[in-house]
Amino acid sequence: MERFNQLGDEMVEEYCDLVNSFPLNKYSILIQTALEHIISFYNKKIDVEELAQITFTHPNHLARRFKEETGRTMTEYQQTLRINKAKYLLETGLYPNSKIHF
Repeated sequence: MERFNQLGDEMVEEYCDLVNSFPLNKYSILIQTALEHIISFYNKKIDVEELAQITFTHPNHLARRFKEETGRTMTEYQQTLRINKAKYLLETGLYPNSKIHF
């Protein structure tokens, strides 16, 4: 059973590595930095003020640029990322449905 759990953890880590390798270079450095933070902490609540501090910009400016470059709001992006992660976990069957929530 422990080996099974270890395999599951390895698969989740591999999935996260794939998500992190998503080509971000098509975005400005400002948005790349915000996206990297969102992807790294997809399972935590991140608000625009926190991202603005990390990117050294005003929250309104960051929100506007994020929407312009990605076509989504930061909240929409986070929700899509979480949904895709949950789909992956459900499809692999590594975790019971009751354990998959963000």
